[in-house]
Amino acid sequence: LNYQLQLNWGREFGKHNVSAMGLMSRQERATGSMIPNFREDWVFRTTYGYASKYFFEYNGAYNGSEQFSAENRFAFFNSGALGWMITEESFMKSLRFVDMLKLRASYGEIGDDNISGRWLYMTQWAYGGNSSLEVNNGTSPYTWYRESAVGNPDVHWETVRKSNVGLDYSFF
Repeated sequence: LNYQLQLNWGREFGKHNVSAMGLMSRQERATGSMIPNFREDWVFRTTYGYASKYFFEYNGAYNGSEQFSAENRFAFFNSGALGWMITEESFMKSLRFVDMLKLRASYGEIGDDNISGRWLYMTQWAYGGNSSLEVNNGTSPYTWYRESAVGNPDVHWETVRKSNVGLDYSFF
């Protein structure tokens, strides 16, 4: 089951160009009799441009995943970018062989919940056990459980910070 709601807005005011986008997404995945996987994302993006010369963008994502305990389930990740279209400046008009020259830079964070295993924050229990751990070599009259995996409540989103600086150009 997937559902998504997206709202977009954009306006131009003289030399100013402004836009905004908001998105909410929720996913529930299950195959057969498995317990469903859940994922939820709240995302926004804002952009601003002035006279097709100067550009600014800011993005944010509030992501939730069942992979983590209640304290670590949701996390906020954001990014931003700046751009300068140098060829739109008056001092560049004399250089006719330069069609386009743009300087840009961005910085941001992304989060990843793609970890091996499921519910690593919870201690897992198993019925019985392997033969080396069984009581009285499996002849115990009692039903018993063993700890099969120790939970780690501090498992959280993997966060990566990325940056990028670029120069875009076109000649002749």
